[in-house]
Amino acid sequence: MKRRDFLLTTTSGIVALTTAGCNNSGSIATSKLGKTDVTVTKFGFGSHYFQMSPDSKDQVEREKVIRTAYESGVTTFDIYNSENNYFQYEPMSRYLAPIINDVQISIAIRPEEGRTYEEQFFHTLKLFNRDYFDMVRLRATTPGREEWNFWERLFELREEGYIRAAGIAIHNVSDMDVVLNTFKDDMDFVYFPYNFYHNKWRTKGTEIQDFDTIEQSLHESGIGIVAMKPLTGDWLTPVLKESAKAINPDIVYTQACLKWVQNSSMNPHTIVVGMNHLDHFEENLPAFYNPKMTDEETALLEQLRDVAQKTSQRVLPDNYKFLNDWAPKRDISGNYKLV
Repeated sequence: MKRRDFLLTTTSGIVALTTAGCNNSGSIATSKLGKTDVTVTKFGFGSHYFQMSPDSKDQVEREKVIRTAYESGVTTFDIYNSENNYFQYEPMSRYLAPIINDVQISIAIRPEEGRTYEEQFFHTLKLFNRDYFDMVRLRATTPGREEWNFWERLFELREEGYIRAAGIAIHNVSDMDVVLNTFKDDMDFVYFPYNFYHNKWRTKGTEIQDFDTIEQSLHESGIGIVAMKPLTGDWLTPVLKESAKAINPDIVYTQACLKWVQNSSMNPHTIVVGMNHLDHFEENLPAFYNPKMTDEETALLEQLRDVAQKTSQRVLPDNYKFLNDWAPKRDISGNYKLV
């Protein structure tokens, strides 16, 4: 089905496309995901924490957001099941059905209803009515666990054509060792937290240091880089948005964050942004159509680093405190030690 036909015809009938507030004069950049042949959009649609009620208006709202994203040039969709019972596969498979072969789908394998990892993979593949997934990831970083034992089979599924790119999502800083050492030759991409505050492994500017940085190693290895939590995460973002309004109400916090990630020396291939509603998408989109940062945006984020450092320990719940390890510490002169 053509893009325009998809936008006009949906499971809910004929609806109008709304793009108010979007800067439609630009376009969203694309790139190859590391050494793979998967082309991803810089703006990645994150869906995994949106929860919908079957009898509510959420279904229509969600479908509208997806149509708008696709019309605006977003073709990379990150879909994740089973986090806090936020189930995404079934509704997202319906919403994407008309364009299922025109988008890149990234999923994480987490067994449900007593299935094995392999059974879960093929169950999800059938649900989306596809012959393959573009990106499939595990969170396995500890040898001996069931998920770890699935790595070998995951790579086999890639060789068999069921997966185009195999990767990992890491949440702890030390887990990068799995990417750059254990599976360096096998890993196609890595998800990890990356934003203006949680950026432990970026260099300052584009200067090459006299030692290898993590970002340099990732790029030289051809490993695709996927930035997650680009707005600093669910718990810290509201605090920083309020502070941003008080500091400079003329700047849109989310746009400044997304521009920073695009202009950073890490240069991720795609940036996964979780969005619940249409206004979230419309607020984020201009940052990808025109990613050049202003001096005022740069200055704002510099001030917000101090706010984040003072509040993150307090606002983050225990299961999110791992994010603190991703924030660079200040040296004795007050400068951030980035590498």
